[in-house]
Amino acid sequence: MLTDIGTQMGNGFVALMTYETLLLALAMLLAGLTRGFSGFGAALVFVPLSSAFLDPRIAIVALWMINSTFGLPLTLQGIRRCNWREMVPITIGIAIATPAGAWILTHAPTDVLRWIISGMVLAAVLAMASGWQRTRPVPTAGVVGVGLLSGLAGGIASFYGPPVILFWVGGAGDVRAIRHNVNALFAVTMVIGGLTFLAYGLIGMPQMLLAITLGPAYGLGLYLGARLFPFASERLFRRAALALCGLSALAAIPIW
Repeated sequence: MLTDIGTQMGNGFVALMTYETLLLALAMLLAGLTRGFSGFGAALVFVPLSSAFLDPRIAIVALWMINSTFGLPLTLQGIRRCNWREMVPITIGIAIATPAGAWILTHAPTDVLRWIISGMVLAAVLAMASGWQRTRPVPTAGVVGVGLLSGLAGGIASFYGPPVILFWVGGAGDVRAIRHNVNALFAVTMVIGGLTFLAYGLIGMPQMLLAITLGPAYGLGLYLGARLFPFASERLFRRAALALCGLSALAAIPIW
């Protein structure tokens, strides 16, 4: 049995060594760079770009595997320092809606998925670039609603971050506290997303091989993004990151 698994992995790695794999590695490098510098955007960059070459179901789960591995130190830090009073209602919403999003991911045709992914990325980019600010407190039911939207987008394409980040940034919270909450959010989605993917049978050898192959590119991007942080304007880089996400969404539209 171990021999069969080794043969499958060997054949899988040979199949992955293509020109398209180099393009996927570049997309993953850009995703890690964006995440390392701005704290968001890995899925917004990688998922739409990769869907031009690859079944989104494979790309999304592979990214979850990579994020779960490389993002673990930050998520542990976030769990210790986040505001759980804000996190709990959002977690409830995510737990409820993620299976519905994963059902869409599992059953929608590939071209339909690409349209959905592109539309969600463009909507997220426009919303995050708008500079929206909320002017009054949001009741608990409304915060759960933010979690529901996050879970639905996360189940479809791992876009858990944009609805919640927009909600937090639109308030009057401290930037450092928001960053801890965002890191804790990745821990929540890592567990909920993983259990959901397992339940829908979306975790398999192709996803594992892709994660192993592209993981180093993501790690390098994270490192470079973190190193670049002190030398560039955060505002400028965030604009560049949003522009990159928007271009990724346009590239993923299944009309080219």
